[in-house]
Amino acid sequence: MEVRVLRYPRLGRRVPMLEIELNEPEDRLIILSRWDLGTEPDQVADILWSVGFTRRKY
Repeated sequence: MEVRVLRYPRLGRRVPMLEIELNEPEDRLIILSRWDLGTEPDQVADILWSVGFTRRKY
């Protein structure tokens, strides 16, 4: 699994989105916003990286 935070343009500003790429059992890309997570995507990504998830390169 690879995790990264990207900033997408939305309503005239750039908002952070958490992307989680799953490779097994099949390829999937999950994109979560602040509203989905209940907190900032940067904070969730930091926690995921600290427990061993791979930091995806841009």
